[in-house]
Amino acid sequence: MSPLHAVYAYIDKQRSMQQHAGCAILLHQHIHSFALLQIVTAWNGQGISAFAQAARVLAAEQPPAAACFPVEGCPPSTYLAAAIRVAEFLQQHVWDEGTKRLKRAYCKAPSAVEGFADDYALLIAGLLDLYEAGGGLHWLTWAVQLQDTLDTLFWDSNSGGFFQSSGTDPSIKLRMKEDYDGAEPAASSIAAGNLIRLAALLPHGGSPSLEGKQQQQMSYSARADGTLAAFTSRLDQVPIAMPQMCAAAWLRTRTPLRQVIIAGAINNPKTQALLDAAAASWAPDKALILIDPANPESVGFWRKGNPEAWNMVESHFSNTGSAAAAAAVGGQQAEVAASEVAAAGGADAANFEPTAFVCQNFTCQAPTQSPGRLYELLSNVKPAGVKLQPVQL
Repeated sequence: MSPLHAVYAYIDKQRSMQQHAGCAILLHQHIHSFALLQIVTAWNGQGISAFAQAARVLAAEQPPAAACFPVEGCPPSTYLAAAIRVAEFLQQHVWDEGTKRLKRAYCKAPSAVEGFADDYALLIAGLLDLYEAGGGLHWLTWAVQLQDTLDTLFWDSNSGGFFQSSGTDPSIKLRMKEDYDGAEPAASSIAAGNLIRLAALLPHGGSPSLEGKQQQQMSYSARADGTLAAFTSRLDQVPIAMPQMCAAAWLRTRTPLRQVIIAGAINNPKTQALLDAAAASWAPDKALILIDPANPESVGFWRKGNPEAWNMVESHFSNTGSAAAAAAVGGQQAEVAASEVAAAGGADAANFEPTAFVCQNFTCQAPTQSPGRLYELLSNVKPAGVKLQPVQL
């Protein structure tokens, strides 16, 4: 099921279930005279992607998009709220925090069937989109945990790529790797793109949220290259069979991706305007990093996961001459309480002028606080005739 179909399914059900407590996407399959009601993890991951992207893309449309979701009169930001509700539902009902594993589906209760590779890959993609849309750092942290599990259970250490099943079910005698991108793309195709994006967000690999626990023996970029290499023959013979894998291969040619670093509080309208501007330009070769300099959790995460990005933000605000900025980013440790940050920075500590940085390969454009300027920076592409260097896999 495509993300667009997932949106339509959600809208149809939402209109008839306004009072329903669960906000997951309810997908219908009519078999004979029966209706099978399922909440499938993979499909909901696609829905999260659709909602999260719509929240930003529609907000930047000119002329503005009609306010009509999920009922007439709602702004595009309603899509983001819907994406968050779906993600919360999945984390509550199909994710086992103890085992770090997903269930395949939910129907009145979590299914007994463990999640497949596509459940992990598509949910990770949705969470990355949700994070970049401004949904919150929590979703990136969960995406990292899911990627750790996907790597552990499904990675083919001999040939690269991801098996569809985990190998823990003794009844499955042969583990297969899907090599066709249909309405639901192959797990390896989605995972390759996810890994490239994670490598741009967290270039040092690992999981800063896991308190230094090194679960990754391969870097994100190395695993992405291994996945692409595993399907080289298939892409050479029938590239049309794997358009999502082709998209991942194209994204690999654009590495290092452009990093769009937005420094500011997520609830600041100027931060929201910068997020809208970042989505307004069609720039799939970007990774968006949102850092709140006055939030200890945000500072601590990026200090460990992407110190270069944090140092860029810290250096900029320290050099502005703002006492509030210097107090919040210069002398505070990531572990201090939020109240201490507020006390150190005073009332102005949470009121930085949100700023955007566009960087690539350790070279950054001049920082900007203008959504229009950010749009221009992201709209600039390599001129025609520039030859891309081949990628050695």
